Order: sequence, then C-alpha cells, then structure tokens
Amino acid sequence: MILVILKLLVVLFFLIMFIRRPRVAWGIGLLTVTTAVLLDTLLGTFNREELLAELGFFFYVISGWYLSGLTCS
Repeated sequence: MILVILKLLVVLFFLIMFIRRPRVAWGIGLLTVTTAVLLDTLLGTFNREELLAELGFFFYVISGWYLSGLTCS
C-alpha cells in the first residue's frame, strides 16, 4: 500500500510542476512517470508470465503499442 502511495505522489509531483511551469521537460517527465505507473499496474494486475504465455509475441506488440500511444498523444 505504501508503494502505491509513493507512486501516486511522484505522479502528482510531476503533474503539479507541469501545471505550475509548463515546460517540455516537465511534460516528458509526467508522461514517463505516468506511463511507468500504468504499465506497472497492468503487469501487477495481470501476471506478466501468464500474459506472455497466453499472448506470446503479441504481448510485446501490445506493450509497445500501449507505450507509444501514451507517449505520442
């Protein structure tokens, strides 16, 4: 539970800094941290080994698609 709170605090910090001073560096940091938290949550919710066994190669395709979609939008 403490780890989840720490993750949310880091995302909140980057969000506040980006709102206060909207610079590219804070925007990239916010996107990076948010993507890492969302991917960690996805892999924590669904076991990575089970997803890899079920989807095979498409697991990496979906993960790459997910990451590129979040960072490009």
